[in-house]
Amino acid sequence: MDYLVDEVREKHPKMAQRADSGSRAAAIRIFCLTCMGGQVSLVRSCTAPRCPLYNFRLGHFEDQNETDENSGTQVDHPRASA
Repeated sequence: MDYLVDEVREKHPKMAQRADSGSRAAAIRIFCLTCMGGQVSLVRSCTAPRCPLYNFRLGHFEDQNETDENSGTQVDHPRASA
């Protein structure tokens, strides 16, 4: 998985620099991009609402609506199955 972190950081050098400078939002975004195989479009449509970083994946806190939290049909975190 480390090779993917390096690949994401190389593809998004400004974001990597912000993460290295202490930006939590940039660090979370790099994590999410890595989890989603480097696919930017997949971060927005992430299906892992139980991930502790889920609400922060788009660079700001985003509330989950209650029906998603209580639906009981949670999809496993993609990284957990790797």
